[in-house]
Amino acid sequence: MMAASQKINERKLSTLKLSEQKLSELKLLIGHLENPVQREVYPSSTFSSGIPKGLIVELLGPAKTEWLLHFLSENSRPRIFWIEKEQSILPTALQQRGVDLHRITFGLFTKDAALTLRRILQSQLYPIVIAPNLFTEIRVLKNFQMMTEKSNAVLFLFGQSTASTAWPIALQIEIERRLDHGEKKFQLHILRQKYGRLS
Repeated sequence: MMAASQKINERKLSTLKLSEQKLSELKLLIGHLENPVQREVYPSSTFSSGIPKGLIVELLGPAKTEWLLHFLSENSRPRIFWIEKEQSILPTALQQRGVDLHRITFGLFTKDAALTLRRILQSQLYPIVIAPNLFTEIRVLKNFQMMTEKSNAVLFLFGQSTASTAWPIALQIEIERRLDHGEKKFQLHILRQKYGRLS
């Protein structure tokens, strides 16, 4: 009786060790333990770690557009695709804030916004893509996330009044302007931040 009980315990222990080994192997495969994804960043004077490439970033708050224009003026090299549901951005306003209009392509969504954005990301021509967050389906956002990662692009989504709960969005920033010693400064609140090590 004791030998049978001991054999059962040995089998349980063996199964547990095998499960732990498999879990460790899986974690290594997805980069959980060692060698997490190294991400390049776009520098930002208002976001110390920089904006990682290859991610979806949702911007919220009353100063999101103003902050994005500031960010674009600091990163003057990458090409940009700016797409909207209906035209609301004034190109002259971008130019007044130091953004070179020659590197921006403006567009409007057609009936199928997801398809339009998917084609822009698939082209891999634009390291920065800007769009309103009209997407609630996880499948669609996951598709965008895979394409931004593949092309090492940043997809900035202008959020609505509340932050999205969709998991493919890796970084969510709420942005406000505040007065600091008589000077207006951006105040960034990180609502979600999940991505690999930055390089």
